[in-house]
Amino acid sequence: MKPRQTKTIPQKDLFQPQLVDIINPNHPLVRLTKIIDWKQLDSTLSAHFSNVGAAALPTRLMAG
Repeated sequence: MKPRQTKTIPQKDLFQPQLVDIINPNHPLVRLTKIIDWKQLDSTLSAHFSNVGAAALPTRLMAG
């Protein structure tokens, strides 16, 4: 089955820092995630998924 589309609305936690505050925004892998057109990749790969069964893992996780 195709991956579920997730909407993330981050909620601030008082005692845990956000990931964006920890990672280096100039790291090549972080910059690469901003360059990749994830919606295009999802639509290209969707032809290889079944319409029945459990939902697949997100494309970002599979590509990683």
